Amino acid sequence: MATAEAVAHGLPILAYATGAIGDWIEDGGNGILIEPGKQEQFFMALKRLLTDRNQLYQLRKEALNRTDNLSFNNWEQTYRDFLQAFTND
Repeated sequence: MATAEAVAHGLPILAYATGAIGDWIEDGGNGILIEPGKQEQFFMALKRLLTDRNQLYQLRKEALNRTDNLSFNNWEQTYRDFLQAFTND
């Protein structure tokens, strides 16, 4: 959930490519995905983001651009959708 919330706020993500993270993050687009267990790659990517302002800026820009295409339902709409799933045949 933290990944989805960060994406919704236009923050670039550095994460291991596990679970549903790949549903939210495009490697090199709005973040950087690292293969699980590759600690050295994670460290190097983090170091690069901390020292290469241009790359961080590009990821942040792309992350912010992608927020325009996101839509999150509020709880009221989610509840309506849930009820509708049970009432429609």
